[in-house]
Amino acid sequence: MYYSMERRHVNNVERDLLMIEFGKISLMKILFVCWGNVGRSQMAAAIYNNMTKTHDADSAGTEVDVPGESLLMRAGRTDGIYIINAMDSVGIDVRRSKRTQLEQSMLNKYDYVISMADKKHSPSWLRSNSNYIYWHITDPGGKDYQTTLQVMQTIKRKVEKLISTGIQIGR
Repeated sequence: MYYSMERRHVNNVERDLLMIEFGKISLMKILFVCWGNVGRSQMAAAIYNNMTKTHDADSAGTEVDVPGESLLMRAGRTDGIYIINAMDSVGIDVRRSKRTQLEQSMLNKYDYVISMADKKHSPSWLRSNSNYIYWHITDPGGKDYQTTLQVMQTIKRKVEKLISTGIQIGR
């Protein structure tokens, strides 16, 4: 049986069959969300895409001050180089990753939206979305490199578990 790799809307039964046939969530689109789309969501999307060898994950932030800015450009205007260095340590380059402002209209493009943004930084329309999953992960913003590495390792473990056991993890 052949399935097009193009994104298509499928009902839950079809999705589950595709997940079984193609190995869990490899055909699912996932949006990772954090506050500023600088750290956690960027790391999660890059790790997911690297592990699955796909481009099925994207990232966005609930309060992005400079949409479209690359992480390298941001690092040049702030002291935010720790995310880049942490991801370099596992062989993933996020320098050109662009920051994206989360918009309600984006949610329909994804099978699941996994947010790491605190409730106070999350709009109610995000939290009430039927595909919303919350992961409690410390924001590494303003913290040291070691903390950023620990956050990255936590995200990596959660993404590994997500891939190996399916999307129900974290609900």
